[in-house]
Amino acid sequence: MRNKHPLATSLSLLFLALMLASLGGRFWAVEQAWQKIGPTHIAVRGEQVYLFAAGELMHLSLDGELLHRWGPEQTGLNDEPIDLRVVADGRLLLAEQQPARIRLCEPQSWVCEELAGDLGNELRRQFKVLPGKAPYEWLVTDAPGDTLWGVRQEAGEPQRLLPDDTLAGPNDLAFDVDGNVWVADTDRRRIVELKFMPGGGFEPGREHSAVNHLTVDQRFYPIMLAAAPDGLWWVIQAADFSDGSADLVTYHPDAGVTARFDLPGSVYPTDIAAADGRMLVTDLDQFAVYTIDTSSQAVSVFGGAAFTDLMSALKVRKDRFLRMSTLALAGVIVFGLAMLAAALKATPADKRWTRASSAIDFDKAGQHPAETTTIHWLLRDGRAERASKWAERFAYLMIGSMLVLLLVIYGWALSQAGASPGDELGEKLNELGLLLLLCALVLVAAIPLLRFALRPLKYRLGSDGRRLYLRLADGREQAASPSELAYTDRALLFRQYAVPLQTQHRRNIYLEGEVENWLLPLLKDAEKITVLQAFKRQWQQRDDLLLWSVISGVVLGLLLVLLSIAKT
Repeated sequence: MRNKHPLATSLSLLFLALMLASLGGRFWAVEQAWQKIGPTHIAVRGEQVYLFAAGELMHLSLDGELLHRWGPEQTGLNDEPIDLRVVADGRLLLAEQQPARIRLCEPQSWVCEELAGDLGNELRRQFKVLPGKAPYEWLVTDAPGDTLWGVRQEAGEPQRLLPDDTLAGPNDLAFDVDGNVWVADTDRRRIVELKFMPGGGFEPGREHSAVNHLTVDQRFYPIMLAAAPDGLWWVIQAADFSDGSADLVTYHPDAGVTARFDLPGSVYPTDIAAADGRMLVTDLDQFAVYTIDTSSQAVSVFGGAAFTDLMSALKVRKDRFLRMSTLALAGVIVFGLAMLAAALKATPADKRWTRASSAIDFDKAGQHPAETTTIHWLLRDGRAERASKWAERFAYLMIGSMLVLLLVIYGWALSQAGASPGDELGEKLNELGLLLLLCALVLVAAIPLLRFALRPLKYRLGSDGRRLYLRLADGREQAASPSELAYTDRALLFRQYAVPLQTQHRRNIYLEGEVENWLLPLLKDAEKITVLQAFKRQWQQRDDLLLWSVISGVVLGLLLVLLSIAKT
């Protein structure tokens, strides 16, 4: 048949291609925007300032002059570092998560050595490193393990310096003027002093809650801290990790919280460092570093023209990619709608809104029932037969593949969490495990549902012109008179059996003429019922598919209720 609307057909294909291109552009733009991140870590010692942003490590003077830039090919960083510090001999400490390692690097030649100690087997995710007081001594917080490690260069094994359950998700740490260590104890929502014990190790001292009268919008998770020359602690407090916002708050070691600073713009501070009477604060979202005078509390933008221009250019590129992402999403919607409109135009007007054909059409029925001395078993359409068999196999393959995928997801999550995931991450893993278990139960429950749903497709219908015959999947045969029959547009019903005449895609199961000549004459006096009445009839007859669906739904619903109660 000749296409009456070739232009509309061509346009629908063009709009489909444009929609797919827009979708690809959306993914590409999001990936590019994600790579353009603002400053995440800053380290200061003497006149040297080091900063990590947008995949590069930058070296600045204390006045903000940009001195050097190094990419991953020089630094060897696979991802943004988890910690960045300058040690006493001028080398740069780089702590990384993928893989977990701590390196000391000479920033001009980039000759690096890894910190000794079997830390790679202990650290899995969030950790911070602080050079200790003794030579080649390091203090390392381990958030998943909820502990503080002590590492010596000459000693292979790291040592636990705190009793279990002292910290919960510890993050940044720093020395105060008395030589004690303060830690941002993130999950306990506090900063806490760890006093050095003469016999080795530490014990908790003073502590201050991040939940106080200056806390705003649940930004009570301390993540980074630094000590100012006057002894105050400057602390970055974030909200939930999905919320891109954080506050800058100061604490007196004895009196507790003293002030909260409103920095310019929409700020997401990520790191802080003390620098000659000033505090330098990185802003992830605004691609800026702010300097705060600890005496006057005046806030200004840190960096010379070369550095600020570089940060501005990075922000412009990120914003451009975000706009491209939004435009690409709009393109997906617009071209998708245009494709549907063109496809509708290309479809003949008499076929656009027509209902799917019914398997029961009495206008095509034979005038008299064909009679035979034997049973005539209706001939099935070969394509429908093959489609039902492949649909069953594909469904079982999909269920098995999804069960394996759930197992792989949980195994991957366990491998990422490590041997000691800590309380908070362990709770998240338990929640994930319960969710995946529930998904697995749904998939397992779908197996008998699938069997019950596909079983009627294996039934065979027959007729001798006077009665209807049904051959079940196990070979048994049933017979019924016309008065016992009922039907819908797509199925024949009698007793507890519902026999489909069409597939889910409205394809006739039986060859043309079979239903018309052998079944429809028997159905002229039968009752036509609605789909709702068919469900009611099947419920009264205790249909296996309907009963199992209801039981499965009730059980899974109760499991969801129990899980929600347990979580609260």
